[in-house]
Amino acid sequence: MKVETKFTLAVFVLAALWLLASVPAPGFILESDDQGYQMALGAAVAAGHLPGFQAITQYGPFVAFASWIALVLSGNAGGEMVLDALGYAAAIALAARLIARDGGRGLAMLGALALLALFPRYYKWYYWLLPLLGLGFARAWQAGARGPAMLLGWGASVGMACLFRYDLGVQGVVFGAIAIAAADWAHHRRLLGRRIGLFVAASAVLPVGYVGLITLASGTAQAGLFLHSIVSGFVDTVEYYRIAPLPAAEGIGGSAAWFLSLAQIGVPLTEAAACLPGLLQWRRDGGMDRRGYALFTAGLAGLGVFPQALHRAEIQHLLQVIPPFVIALALLIAAAWRARARLDGLALAAMVLIMALARPGAGMDLGSPWRNQPRLWHAIAALPASRPQEPLAALALAIRRLTPPGARVFLMLSPTPMPLPFFARRAQPGLFPTYEPGMFAGPVWRAANCAALLRHPPDFLVVAVHPAAYEPPAYAALGIPALPAPFIPGLIAAWTRRYTRVLYENGTYRLLAPTEAASAPLSCSAILAVGAHAASDPAAQNGKPE
Repeated sequence: MKVETKFTLAVFVLAALWLLASVPAPGFILESDDQGYQMALGAAVAAGHLPGFQAITQYGPFVAFASWIALVLSGNAGGEMVLDALGYAAAIALAARLIARDGGRGLAMLGALALLALFPRYYKWYYWLLPLLGLGFARAWQAGARGPAMLLGWGASVGMACLFRYDLGVQGVVFGAIAIAAADWAHHRRLLGRRIGLFVAASAVLPVGYVGLITLASGTAQAGLFLHSIVSGFVDTVEYYRIAPLPAAEGIGGSAAWFLSLAQIGVPLTEAAACLPGLLQWRRDGGMDRRGYALFTAGLAGLGVFPQALHRAEIQHLLQVIPPFVIALALLIAAAWRARARLDGLALAAMVLIMALARPGAGMDLGSPWRNQPRLWHAIAALPASRPQEPLAALALAIRRLTPPGARVFLMLSPTPMPLPFFARRAQPGLFPTYEPGMFAGPVWRAANCAALLRHPPDFLVVAVHPAAYEPPAYAALGIPALPAPFIPGLIAAWTRRYTRVLYENGTYRLLAPTEAASAPLSCSAILAVGAHAASDPAAQNGKPE
């Protein structure tokens, strides 16, 4: 085994062991809406609600399938934790390998430690790993591993990235086309168009194939709905959940705001600086050498994923796109050392400063690695039974006990407590596995979800015992556009009359069963008309059904 491979495996194993030991606490897993959303998507697949085919989410479908595989292999929340840790460990090992090729193993280990120190949320491992896969393909291509098979593999990895998160697909295609051009411009210019064309075509196979499968299985209308969800998911996320960059410029005081503003400027500037030597070589010589290309592609990859740090411009989203920055900075340090420019010490000091300032906001999901690990993992695997005192865990256990497998349990809560569908092991009716304020709340989605709920109404309801205390005040009124799609006043009015038998209550949540047979269903147009009336009726907006 080559020394480079042994080094990469060692970094992977050490990073994986550290992250597995630092896994989030059971209480966090039970309460985290972000982690729970991803787990809920996997549970929806297990219940037969395939993303795009029967379910709509703002994440790519492969996120759901990856979590489903983790659930199938483990049968509990532990599988998701292992998947996340291994995904991040693979990204850290790949980053160390890319640094070691031109910066040496010592600098690569510093880069790996920096990534562990700048760890973001536990569940978004694909934002670290998949762009680095593209960077690895680019370096292999420039090193001479050219040919159709390499282009097909590279394109397939970009197509896979697209089906995890659609923006990663766009970044991967643009990055790959530029990286191929930069590597081939000097000596293979005549083949450039053909090679980029093959790469782009290979990148499209998986996404286009997925849409084709939806069309064959569910029809063109459903395929159109899936494509529309990509646009709606992006627009709704940016409009509803955006945080403006440069908080210090917005007048928000405090050292944290100033650091975040500096980082939001410094990170892309550093990545742009990494691109500069290669671009100067390209202009002077018509091509790049190995080191110039390594710097150029590291900076280019970082600039490509940096928009993810801007739509919700806080520390966690910045850390989601930090690996290319760490690689670019490490390679700049190595270049300065070789040139005896003595800038390497300044760059290393900058890395240490950034780590010191960012560390308090990093790894917010992580727990102490010095806990009792057997007890910890037993508690995670036994969730929700290991924390029966928690209202959500008690409700999940009650749903398992009091409803049959395969029952449709509608969570009439705003927003949905995301971990609940996973731990309850019950499918939610309608188009969406979970509901978030502002997401898919437009008229198209309200009408489509209304039709789905009329076709397959809930067998049981979960409501808040004290809705005013549970729901944020901005979402308390019924029928306003900012509400998530399930809150259709006409359906709520019908369900309020029908689901009145209390099966379980714990002071926070109430599980309801129907006490009367369903009446003749209304049409969606009639139900939505009730919603339009409710939006302008003060009585209805105060939560009083007609």
